[in-house]
Amino acid sequence: MHKTKDDLVGGLYPRSAVQRTVQHQNSVDTWETRPYRVDLDASLVERYAKEFAKADEHMEKRKTVQESVRLKYWYDYDHDKRYQEWDREKKAAKEALHVHYLDDWLDDFGELLRTGIKVGSSAGIFWGLYRTQAVWNTIDRSYAKLHGVTLPGLAVEHCSMGILSGSGVGMMFGLGNMIGDNAARLAHCIYHRTTIRPRREWYNIVAAFVTGGVVGGFGFCALNYKVLTWKGHAMILSLSTSLSMAVGSYLGVRVYKPHVTMFPASYDDPQFIPWNERRYIPLGMGHSAIRGRFV
Repeated sequence: MHKTKDDLVGGLYPRSAVQRTVQHQNSVDTWETRPYRVDLDASLVERYAKEFAKADEHMEKRKTVQESVRLKYWYDYDHDKRYQEWDREKKAAKEALHVHYLDDWLDDFGELLRTGIKVGSSAGIFWGLYRTQAVWNTIDRSYAKLHGVTLPGLAVEHCSMGILSGSGVGMMFGLGNMIGDNAARLAHCIYHRTTIRPRREWYNIVAAFVTGGVVGGFGFCALNYKVLTWKGHAMILSLSTSLSMAVGSYLGVRVYKPHVTMFPASYDDPQFIPWNERRYIPLGMGHSAIRGRFV
């Protein structure tokens, strides 16, 4: 193969001392140090070839496992040290602040929706079974045989519709819980003429459940407005409101009120600390929620 002048200048062959001197001077003048840096990555790969091969194999295997399994639903949290540390810190903070499980439930809108969907879908299954029994007992057997109507087919159809409608009503119930809780707090602020977010009291629990029952009852009536008469709508609304009021009164008066009486200090009360008295928490110290902040 013929070597040209450009190949010689490009560095395929050792340069002369004059060329190396000129290159060094140009690097010094332009503050360019890349020609003198050692390629550490290539050196480490050459020295620890077996270890890097095992690491690449492990990473490829882990990537394959992560792609084949949904991390959101099948992730092994029990062996995740970071998650375990975060969970311990979260539980310790809740114990120190005396956070009630109803506070956690009402403060998490996603948990409200999930709870409503679980309860509504469970009730929808029984509603679908009841509708299946009612239709099967009243349908003409000759008509059913002529059109291929079977009991399992009716059960699948009505239970599916019951689960869907029950999930929708449950989501409306969760939305009503959030609206009732915040409406009670807003009324408290207006009554006391304050802008500070009040602590949740037992009547907030009652208001949340009552509003959830009303909104859920309206959702059920909207889904069945063609079937129910105005008396049926009134009965459904009164029944859902009464049941929600009973459950909310029990949880608010018998469960939440003793907790508030035992721990009168609120965990979300504003604490005004002067700027000159605050201290900086470094990134490697303290709780994970306050690292790198002034507290």
